[in-house]
Amino acid sequence: VAYAGSIIGFMVLHELGRLLDRGIIQTQRWRWLPYGSIDKVERWFSRHGPFIIVINRFLMGVRSAIAIVSGMAKINRRVAFICASISIAVWTALLVLSGKWLGENWQEVQQILVEYRRVLTVIVIIGILVLLARYFWGLAHKSTIQKP
Repeated sequence: VAYAGSIIGFMVLHELGRLLDRGIIQTQRWRWLPYGSIDKVERWFSRHGPFIIVINRFLMGVRSAIAIVSGMAKINRRVAFICASISIAVWTALLVLSGKWLGENWQEVQQILVEYRRVLTVIVIIGILVLLARYFWGLAHKSTIQKP
């Protein structure tokens, strides 16, 4: 089911890329597609060709752009399907195997997550304190500059 949904999604976006003009895709209305990612993916395709589709699942943040640009680049549908199938099969297998491992070791994973949460909480608190200090420093600095 995961494979089927992923390959259908990829091929729909691939076909959408064949139909759409680049200018439409670069508008701000396509919020799920990071602005400028089309340029980045086009450069990748010019250097590496359809291999980019094979590593597609492992490139976070540009998956949709890769599918769309593969259509815009008029990559053969069969080649796109085969490359996407390889990528999706490997990715899905990794997820399933990870789930199996996590299921068998849930107590260890739970302990790791507890430690991770502690560290993350400290980092977030420090980040907030730094942002607050910068904000108040800026207000204090701005008020001293404005005085005659």
